[in-house]
Amino acid sequence: MQATIAAPFGAAPIWYLRMRNAARTLKLVEQIYAAVENPQDWMPALESILTMFRSQHGGLNLICPDGSPAHFAAFAGLDEEDKARFRSPEGLKLSAPWLATLPVNTAFSAFHFWCERDFERSAFYNEVVRPADGYYGAGAIQSVAEGALVFSLCRPRMASDFDSAEVRMLQALLPHIVMAVELNLRLRSATEGQASLLRLVDRLDTALILADASGTPLHANSRAVRLAGEADGLGLNGALTGANMEATRTLRAAIADVGTDPRGKTRRLALERPSRRPPLQLTLLPVWRLDARVPGAGAASVAIFITEPEARKVINREMVADAFSLTRRESEVAILLAEGSELASIADALGVRPAAVRQYLKRVYGKTGVHSQAALVALVRGFAEPCR
Repeated sequence: MQATIAAPFGAAPIWYLRMRNAARTLKLVEQIYAAVENPQDWMPALESILTMFRSQHGGLNLICPDGSPAHFAAFAGLDEEDKARFRSPEGLKLSAPWLATLPVNTAFSAFHFWCERDFERSAFYNEVVRPADGYYGAGAIQSVAEGALVFSLCRPRMASDFDSAEVRMLQALLPHIVMAVELNLRLRSATEGQASLLRLVDRLDTALILADASGTPLHANSRAVRLAGEADGLGLNGALTGANMEATRTLRAAIADVGTDPRGKTRRLALERPSRRPPLQLTLLPVWRLDARVPGAGAASVAIFITEPEARKVINREMVADAFSLTRRESEVAILLAEGSELASIADALGVRPAAVRQYLKRVYGKTGVHSQAALVALVRGFAEPCR
C-alpha cells in the first residue's frame, strides 16, 4: 500500500493558499446548494471544485444497490464518450471491486487504499480511467436511500497525488454535496409519492412559495408564512406583494416572465424591506424544472426560494476542527470569533486570559492559511448550517 503523502510540517500546501480567498469558498458552497434549485448548476459547481482541487475531471455518479446506474449523474471535465464509459454497465462492473475496498461515508485518497502497481494492471484503469487521462483519485462513497453516491476527483499521471489536507477539505465539503443531491433526488421522486413534495417543502429551512404565473400563491411553507407575517417586504394576501407598488410590480413581472418562458430560465431579485434589514433574496424558477407534480397546487408554475441574509446560522464545530486539524479550544476560538465575539469576550467565555486567546488564534491562522480575522470569519462561516 502507498500512503498518502502529507505536506511538510509548517508548509502551507496549495489548497491552504487558495483558501485565503475565503469568499471563493463561500461561493462554492452556494453553487452546490444552487444545484438543488437547478440541476443544470451541478456542472459549474463541479467545475469550481475541480479548479480548487487542481483536478482534471470529476463527477457524481449514483449507483443502484444492484450495481446498475441510477437516474442521477453529473460530470465535469469529461467528454460524452468518457461519461458514457464511466456510466456503462461494463464500466460499473469493472469499478465495483475497486470501490469495494474504499471506506464509506468519508473522504479518501484512492492510493491510500489501492496498490498502484495492481491498479495500473487492472482492466478498470486501462479500459475506463486511462482513456480519460486519469490516474490519481480522491473522493467519497456516500450511502443514500437510492444506493451509493460516488463523488470522485481525478488528476492525470503527470500531476501529484491528493494530500491529507485536501482530503480533509473534501470531507468538509461532503455534507453539503450529499445534502444537495438528496434534496434534488427527493424533489425528483415526488411524482411517485403524492404528498411527499409538500412535506419536503414544509421541512425546508429556506422559505419557499409556489405560485401561478399571475403571482397568486398556491402553497407556502411554514418559513415563508412566518416571513410574510412580519409584513417586512413580502406579503401573501391573495397575491404576492412587495413593500410598495414598485416592488410589487417588479416581483409580479419576474414571476410572469419565469412562469411563461418555455426556456425554463431562472431569475434572481432582491426585495427591499421597510425595516432596513438586508433585502430578501429571491430565486425564481419554473416548477417543471423540479421535475415534480405538486398535489393541491397543480396550477403552480413558479417556485420562489427566499433567503434571509441575516438569518442566524449555527457553525458545525466538529467539521471545522476536522477540516483544519484544530484542537477543541482552537475551534472554539475560531467559531466564537466568527459568531461576532471580541477577543476579550472570548477569553471570558472560555475562562482564559486574552493573551491565551491570541495564542490560540495565532495557531488557527497557521493551520487554516489565513492571516486576518476578517478572512478567518468568512472561512469559518462557510461551515454554518441553518438554525432550526
